[in-house]
Amino acid sequence: SPSPFTPLSVGSALMVMSYMGSWLSGGHFNPAVTLAVKLRSLLGSRRDHFSKRQALGHVVAQLLGAFVGSWAACAALGGREAAFVPAVPSGVGIGRAFTGELVGAFFWAWRRGGATR
Repeated sequence: SPSPFTPLSVGSALMVMSYMGSWLSGGHFNPAVTLAVKLRSLLGSRRDHFSKRQALGHVVAQLLGAFVGSWAACAALGGREAAFVPAVPSGVGIGRAFTGELVGAFFWAWRRGGATR
């Protein structure tokens, strides 16, 4: 059975990554954050103006990083292709899982908007 501390450890790892890597990429660790920053630019924000070219470059790098990370996980797990497929835990519906991801992405983008620079 999974530990009740799993979400705390994952959240702590994300927090450390966020503060460690924000100086390099501005905290863009997934396309949701890039989309949020681009949307903020389109709405007229003068802070962190983000061009279409920058947004595209970030999304390509993020997707490439996701592929390489999945490949490394697959290799570490002995070739099980399950490393490439996101899984919804048993007993959790797809709607609940999607809502959790949406809320998490919102808070990640919100954190990025207020905590960097």
